[in-house]
Order: sequence, then C-alpha cells, then structure tokens
Amino acid sequence: MEHTSRVTCLTQRVILASVMMITASMLWGCGDRMPRYPLSGAVTFGGQPVPFGRLILIPDESQGAKARRSVVIFKDGHYETPPDQYVLGGKYTVEIDGFSRSNESGDNDDVDDPRLFPVWSASVDLPPTGGSHDFDVPAGGKEIRRHQD
Repeated sequence: MEHTSRVTCLTQRVILASVMMITASMLWGCGDRMPRYPLSGAVTFGGQPVPFGRLILIPDESQGAKARRSVVIFKDGHYETPPDQYVLGGKYTVEIDGFSRSNESGDNDDVDDPRLFPVWSASVDLPPTGGSHDFDVPAGGKEIRRHQD
C-alpha cells in the first residue's frame, strides 16, 4: 500500500510538472512577434520646428489588435520612437501637442504651459518598415477631441 501511494505521489508530481511546462511554453509562444520598426522625423508648426511636445500614434481600427498606441515626447522639432514604442506600418491617427518650452513638471496638460496650437490630429499612412515621417502642423489647425484609453 505504501509503495502504491509513493507511485501515485510521484505520478502526480510528474503530471503537475508536465502541465506547468506545457503552460509556460504556450504562454511564451503567444507573445507579440509582429516586427515593429523605429520611426523618426520632424515636427513643425507653420514650417518652424516645434520646441517641445507629445506625438501620439493611434492605430486605425483596420490594424486590429496587432498594432498598439505609441506615445513619443519630442524636442527641438525632432522625434524618434524609443524601442518600446516602435510601430507597424499602416494607417494611424496622429495627435500632436506642441509647446514653446518644456514644462518642468513633465505634465503637458498643465494650463500654464505655453501651448503653440490646439491639439492637432491627422490620418497618416506609415511606411511598412518604419523609417521617417515628418509632420507639419498647419497654422490655424482645429482642436480635436482626444482619443480615450
């Protein structure tokens, strides 16, 4: 009887270990493996570099769950996506906040910030392998309703 319970206990441990290994390999295999690419470029307002701001790339619904939102802080009229914000090519909506200087607190929604223009939005088609895309915010752009998370 004691031998049978040892075999049963050993069998249960082997089964539990096998289930844990299979589960771990399934979870590891389900990660996002879509190739994402760096994107960089200029951000201008009326042809002049925007000193400081935030650029948000929101994937078009046609991209589905494979694309994700990217948020990039830019300076001196130039942006570059950091590795954790790389993008897929395709259709996006871009939202740009532009300021005449950096807010010391880092909070771009502070009403005391010298905003150069209302939040500006446009539809863009990004290159399939990243690269460069410039944004020129036109003078007199209309404020848009922000996308919600």
